[in-house]
Formats: sequence, structure tokens, C-alpha cells
Amino acid sequence: YATKGDHAMAISTLKEGSAKVRELAPYSHGLLGIEYLRIGQNKEAVPELVEAANLFPHDAAVHSNLALSLCLTGELARAEQEARVALYLEPTLDSAEEIMKIIAEDKAKPARHN
Repeated sequence: YATKGDHAMAISTLKEGSAKVRELAPYSHGLLGIEYLRIGQNKEAVPELVEAANLFPHDAAVHSNLALSLCLTGELARAEQEARVALYLEPTLDSAEEIMKIIAEDKAKPARHN
């Protein structure tokens, strides 16, 4: 469903499948997080990707996806930490490098005064 662009059905199927087949649950968290990101439900993506990172601590892509979700929810310090973990695990991971650039650009912006 995800490859066909039916993200709502992909989310439903992942939730249902992981509830029925316990062995799928660890993988479902990462896939659910990605699907939530694809439909703009960034806050919903965070806990799924946190769980995926806990289950697969050596998976650079999972940490990069978590960094993206954190970046999109405004949690830049945590996003930077996860992007650094991703780059530690896979030093040339383009997605993590892009997130680090976005964070660096944000840090370079002058502080706003109200």
C-alpha cells in the first residue's frame, strides 16, 4: 500500500499485522513512523521511530528518520543528537547529513526579539 501511495491503508495494515504477528512488531514501528511522516503526522511519527531506534540501535536509517521527525516537530536538540548517532553508524548517510545542515542553518539564524 505504501508504494502505491495509499498511506492510510499502509498504516492500518501495519498496525493490524503487528498486533496479529508479534514478530512483525519491531519492524512495524519504523515503517509506521515513515508512513506518518509521509502524510505529515510528524508528532505521531516520533514515538514509533523512538521505539524503532530502541529496538534497532545500530540502524543508521532509523536514527536518521527519528532525527527528521524530531526536526519537523521542532525538537532540534534531540534531532541533532539522533542525526549524530546516524552519522556515527554510517558516516556518509545523506539524509542525516541534510538534517545536520538544516539544524546548522537554524542555529545560524539571529535570535528573534518580541
